[in-house]
Amino acid sequence: MSLKRLSFLISISVSLATICSKSDFSPLNEVANFTLAALPYGYDALDPTIWPGHLYYHYAREHAYRLNSLNTICTNNTNYQKLKVTDLLIQYGTKDEALGRFAGGHYGHSLFWWILIESSCSGNGPTGKLFNDIESTWGSYNEFVEEFTEKANTVFGSGWVWLSVKSNNGNLAIETTEDDNSPLAGGESYPFLGIDMWEHAYYISYLYDPFDWIEHWWTIIDWELVEYWYEQYASQKTPVPV
Repeated sequence: MSLKRLSFLISISVSLATICSKSDFSPLNEVANFTLAALPYGYDALDPTIWPGHLYYHYAREHAYRLNSLNTICTNNTNYQKLKVTDLLIQYGTKDEALGRFAGGHYGHSLFWWILIESSCSGNGPTGKLFNDIESTWGSYNEFVEEFTEKANTVFGSGWVWLSVKSNNGNLAIETTEDDNSPLAGGESYPFLGIDMWEHAYYISYLYDPFDWIEHWWTIIDWELVEYWYEQYASQKTPVPV
């Protein structure tokens, strides 16, 4: 093999090895006072699916607002000050409306950032246990995608759509929540894959076209991490840590 050919192959190998720039999953596991964890990728990593300026706004403004509001609530209630956000949701998420909303917003966004990855690293869908359980529940992966997409497209104004594990029977379920409420509130379900359907999540990049946003969102899911969350946490009826 010529030196030129060898150098070319080495350069290709290096490019392939560095194309996925996302950091490894490392939850903060904080108690209040909560902080805004760094994104696991740069602002341009999800472009063109999410425009860099839009990602910055969503993360640094919308998520930060929910985080700061949650910290204010926790500052004024000593019962909340030594609990992780997952414990806040399970213990108080259905009892304190404001806490449930802002804790749900912080938790949902924290999961959301980790769920995403460059489209070239996303893969073609789940495999292993998650794939098998989706097929057992919906008949096929395509039918699952159709139902999830349909539910997301019918969210009006603000809300989320989640793939969760129900606490009462351990089954997979697609759940829609209003505003920033979380399926984890009251320990009802254990979410591990979700799409933000608030207008702030898509209007800058998709000009108020939620269906276009949903279709593109499917191309930037980190299926490897989602499967890990499912097997290690949600399927064990344990909340994914953030």
